[in-house]
Amino acid sequence: MERYATIGDDQVLEQLHSNEIFPCNQEFSFSETLLRLPYKTARAKLLKEFQRFYFEGIIQRFHGNINQAARKMGVTRSTIYRALKSFSNVD
Repeated sequence: MERYATIGDDQVLEQLHSNEIFPCNQEFSFSETLLRLPYKTARAKLLKEFQRFYFEGIIQRFHGNINQAARKMGVTRSTIYRALKSFSNVD
């Protein structure tokens, strides 16, 4: 699994579980199919989905301004570009 600059994976899962990041009415949701996957596969898939949702949401919030988005996220522009490239390779 490729690694990116992420907000601590365990912290993310805790926040997702507690709905601190995404209130229940948001688009991002857990899929019943995740429960059918092995733990490591499900975790990787969930984190990848979270990264895509988070990166794209922040970039939209800043109207495509990667510099401002990177500052808000606390990552480099290179991290954002690598992540966006990885998302397009999945599609």
